[in-house]
Amino acid sequence: MRAILSNPRYTGRQVWNRQPTDHDLIDSTNTGLGHRQVQRWNLPDGWVISSRPSHPALVSEADFIMHPAG
Repeated sequence: MRAILSNPRYTGRQVWNRQPTDHDLIDSTNTGLGHRQVQRWNLPDGWVISSRPSHPALVSEADFIMHPAG
């Protein structure tokens, strides 16, 4: 339940930049091995949230604001 109340996407808004994909070296001493994709969470102040809803909301704005991620 907390995951739903703390995810702005459930308010009907589109959210970008929550978990971007980075590319890390598999082995920094052997660059020939290449890279692997790694996803890391950004802090909420780095998220980009649409100004208008893009789909029907499952959680009201008031409930989302009362239960922010933390």
